[in-house]
This record gives sequence, C-alpha cells and structure tokens, in this order.
Amino acid sequence: MPTPLLPLLTRLNTQLTVLAQPRHLDNISRRLKLLLSDLDRLAAANQQHRRSAGAEGDGSTTAPAALPASLQEQLAPALARLVPALPQIPHILARLRTLATLHASAAEFGNALSALEEEQRQSREALDALNQAIEGVEGSLAENGRVVKGNVAGLEERVDALTKRLDATSG
Repeated sequence: MPTPLLPLLTRLNTQLTVLAQPRHLDNISRRLKLLLSDLDRLAAANQQHRRSAGAEGDGSTTAPAALPASLQEQLAPALARLVPALPQIPHILARLRTLATLHASAAEFGNALSALEEEQRQSREALDALNQAIEGVEGSLAENGRVVKGNVAGLEERVDALTKRLDATSG
C-alpha cells in the first residue's frame, strides 16, 4: 500500500527546514565526515583481512572476511544510528553540495558588496573634498568681486576728481 501523501509531504518539509538551517548543515556535515572516516577504516580493515585470509587460504572462493571484533564493536553504534538515515544520505549530500555552492556565491557577493561600499565611501569623500574646494573658490570669487567693486569705485572717484580739476584749469 503506498504511503499517504500528507505525512510524506510533512516529513519532507521538516527535512527541508532542517537542511536549510546552517547550524544543522554543519552538524550533518560533521556526522557525514565521521561516517566516511569510519567507512574508510572499515574498508581498509576489510581489505587487510582479505589479504591475510587470501594468503592463508588454498585459493578457493571464500565468503567475505569477518571483521576484527574490536573494529566491529567500534563501528556497530555508528552503523546502528546511520542505518535509518542511509536512504536519505545521497539527498543530504546533494543538498550539502548545492548549499556549499550557494554559500560560496553568497560569500563572493558579500565581498563584492563590501568592495562597492568601500568605493562608494571613497567617492563620497572625494565629493566632500570637491564641495569644500568649490565653496573656497566661491568665497574667493565673492571677496575678489568686493575688492574689484571697491577698486572701481576708487578709480571712478579719482577720474571724477581729475575731470573736475581739468574743468577748473581749462575754464
């Protein structure tokens, strides 16, 4: 009988929620790394045991070699915890790879945004410096305008005085 759709969707939604949270991703990533190292040790021990069994055997086909008891005791709790999650591990790994790419893109975007903010800050500082320079030039122009007006007024007074003196001497 097929699984009801609503509980399946609820379970998938819960799993997606868990997978979308970075702290859960870190925890899952750590667990997967531990599992991979345990599985690597298991494979190495299996290979070593097969080699030793092959050297002792008579060349006939043998069943898979039994694991050393100490290694079985170490891996049994880890494997017991992971057996229910085995069907989900490929999906989790695919999600982790996708999220790793997404996180790398987000970090790259963050760096680009920081660079743009720095450029904007420098542009703002340059604009402030230009505004101060313009205000200085405008102040100098206003002062020069007042000086020129004073000089023109003084020159007009002298020209008027000179004109009056010329009129007085000629007349």
